[in-house]
Amino acid sequence: MGFENKTFIPVVAVFFILLFITVWFTTKKLIRKRLLVSNLKLLRKNCNITLDTVGTFPEELNNYLGPQLKALNNILTKLDKYLSHISRKMQKAEEFLEQSKTDLLEIQKNITEAEKLWGHYNKFIAELDCLKNTVADLVAKINGQTKALCSQEKEHADVIKEKANDIMPQLEGLITKYNLLASTPFADFGYNLVINVSKEYENLIDKADKIFRDLEQFDKTFQVYISGLHRNSTFYITLSEIESDSTTGKRFASKHELRNSERLGEAVVSYRTFKKAYAGKRYSTNVFITNKRCSSDQIITLKIIYDKETYLVNKEVELDVFKDILTELSLPLNVKDYDENGIPVDLHLTSMNIPICTKGDYDFIINCQYNFIDKLNIYELLEPEPEKINLAHLNNETDSPEITEEMISEENQETEDDDLKEEPLVS
Repeated sequence: MGFENKTFIPVVAVFFILLFITVWFTTKKLIRKRLLVSNLKLLRKNCNITLDTVGTFPEELNNYLGPQLKALNNILTKLDKYLSHISRKMQKAEEFLEQSKTDLLEIQKNITEAEKLWGHYNKFIAELDCLKNTVADLVAKINGQTKALCSQEKEHADVIKEKANDIMPQLEGLITKYNLLASTPFADFGYNLVINVSKEYENLIDKADKIFRDLEQFDKTFQVYISGLHRNSTFYITLSEIESDSTTGKRFASKHELRNSERLGEAVVSYRTFKKAYAGKRYSTNVFITNKRCSSDQIITLKIIYDKETYLVNKEVELDVFKDILTELSLPLNVKDYDENGIPVDLHLTSMNIPICTKGDYDFIINCQYNFIDKLNIYELLEPEPEKINLAHLNNETDSPEITEEMISEENQETEDDDLKEEPLVS
């Protein structure tokens, strides 16, 4: 009896161990199966969502996406088969799931790219008539001007025709390219080709417009002089008030104090104060600088003698052009303040008479004395003919708005500014 009890206990123990192992493996397999089924169903859902999205596309785009749709349907077909025999094909189903997720991402990427290409295609088709008409109008204008000039100036006919022939074959070739692209189906649409043609269009339009203006001015003479150079700069600082005794007597405020300050607005200041200003610097008792900015206008005054008619015109130019003009002219400037670009903060030069370009009659060549003339569109200045202008206002200084009562005047602050050093903002 004792021997049987001793034998029974190990047998029961082995039985429960085997039972536990069996249950553990069965449970693990069941969890694995359920997770696999869930992921396969999620894959099917994503595939169907993608198919539904493509179903809203136009027929031509759908046809273009034929290979992608076929790949999607293949995934769905195989997926259904694996779901039907999931218990017997779990290993293969898992391999299929991982590969299909990768394939689906690639398919979705291709569909997205095709959708973008379709957008480019439709935009191009929508703009095509306008592009062709612009080119055709230039062709007609150049042809018309050429014929009119040749009729009036027969002795110069060969030169005039040669000028027109510099652009006409290229414009006609561009129209031919547009006609070919218009007849190209979406499946053969090449966006890079359109980009290249667009760049060609921009270059040819600029060149054609220049040639047309050359033809217009062929029998005209003109001289252009710089009569004046003007720059007006206005400097602003942003001020904020800190309502705290902790800043009394302090020369600068911390970032934390500035963040919790009350914004008072902007004040117009001199360039001297502007240069010394920095975020955190004290302006008055509890008023501190939080920011600064400047704005400027650069204006050149040109005197134009156009077929014996003389007139003046103001032309506003960008800072880099103004700098090029000052650099090339190398004028002695009696000014005190220069900005960080080496350009006078304020400049008012008048009664100048510096020749910059001339053109004789029956000639296409414009003789330029300076390189900056390339950045000025001379023909824009010639037509329509500007009226004579009054330059008196250019010599008036810009009025500065009054500073609020909470701020001390800039003049009273100058002495204190001289004593303050440029200190970094304390955090």
